[in-house]
Amino acid sequence: MQGLFSGNIISSESLNILLDSHIIMENAATRWHGYGWFIDTSSGKRVFEYSGALVGYASKVMHIVDENITIIVLTNREDYDQLSAICSTLPILLHAQR
Repeated sequence: MQGLFSGNIISSESLNILLDSHIIMENAATRWHGYGWFIDTSSGKRVFEYSGALVGYASKVMHIVDENITIIVLTNREDYDQLSAICSTLPILLHAQR
């Protein structure tokens, strides 16, 4: 993520367009979709995230913008509830360690 946010991969202008809130997600007043990323808040902090799956695995990338923390979870299961639980818990654990 450092490469993306440093301006070395794409310009700051392109990054702002990529991560701007373009479409509000149904049934989620604070969750938006940018160009390829979901834009959300967690514990009052801005989070950019994306998840995906194929047969036999699921993954999620989360970037907590205000703290410059990136969390990447790769699993060999297609269980989104379990993936969501892991991804919801990790930022809490990280903050408890600080």
